[in-house]
Amino acid sequence: MFLHVPLSILTVQSLSAWLGDARLYDSLFALMIAGFTYFSARINKKVERIGEHVEQTREQVTNNHTVNFREEMTEMNESLKANIEEIRRESAKRDALADERANYLMGQMNEINRRLTSFIYDESDNRRKEKR
Repeated sequence: MFLHVPLSILTVQSLSAWLGDARLYDSLFALMIAGFTYFSARINKKVERIGEHVEQTREQVTNNHTVNFREEMTEMNESLKANIEEIRRESAKRDALADERANYLMGQMNEINRRLTSFIYDESDNRRKEKR
């Protein structure tokens, strides 16, 4: 934007010298000042809006805690660790119960397998005896 200012002034001066009319120079210079005033007003409005947003953000970020944040986080950490430990204990209890049930069912399956095996072999032994 600032590079355009010297170029604009040079252009205005060269046009006014070429045309030889000082009124053209004055009117273009006034037009240029009006343009700068307009754009600076827009920039100022944007800066004011940004300042308002910054102030609102600052109000939202202000620490309104009654307790030290570090102490609060330490308490939350200890509470979380206690809850995790409780979950692990309950999980271990449930795993132990599941293992116990699985062992019981495996014992029953072994008993059924033993009975079937003995029934099959006893039957085959009885058939052999009958054939003799």
